[in-house]
Amino acid sequence: MYKRLKIPCIMIILLFLIACSGLTANLDFRDMTAKDYVTLAMGEYTMQFERHQEDAALPNLTPERKADLQDLKKVLNKVYPAIRACNLAIDTGGTPTQANMQILMDFLTKYYYGRK
Repeated sequence: MYKRLKIPCIMIILLFLIACSGLTANLDFRDMTAKDYVTLAMGEYTMQFERHQEDAALPNLTPERKADLQDLKKVLNKVYPAIRACNLAIDTGGTPTQANMQILMDFLTKYYYGRK
């Protein structure tokens, strides 16, 4: 009897896991809290910073690639203080400023959602 129930139970569990993963894979900006924005922005910042460091160390960069890296560095220099300010505001129980949140949203729109 247990063998007959084993396969349907496994199928139900798999369907449940697939449904749950589908729900979290389609997170939208509207569904995220301020802490979610900061966490996502920090992860993306770290990835972009590492990419910038690796690419800047390459010996034969084209002038176009150098200009792209300079633009990325300017963006990273603008985003990092906004991430820290938002994180500090959230950790102390406050609310991040709209200007800092807009910087994070613009960064995520361009570098996180823009590459998908």
